Amino acid sequence: MNTPLNQILPVEIVCAMVNSDLSGLNDADIAELSLYEGDLLSEGYSAIPAVVSFDSEFYTSNDFNNLGGDCIECLFFKMPTI
Repeated sequence: MNTPLNQILPVEIVCAMVNSDLSGLNDADIAELSLYEGDLLSEGYSAIPAVVSFDSEFYTSNDFNNLGGDCIECLFFKMPTI
């Protein structure tokens, strides 16, 4: 069974992942995003999220960098093996 990974991510990070739009991210954010995507891929998950809702909410913490901010709930599914 393909149990998705549920993550709360900052809006700007979701935009970067879905649209490959790195504008507005600094070098540290880009490096952290690269590591985050590498971790997802190494665990067999797709690095492109299925966005649960485009309505962002303020969270005091998130799964990307543990900082507060406007975030979106996302799901990551395991990639099928061939």
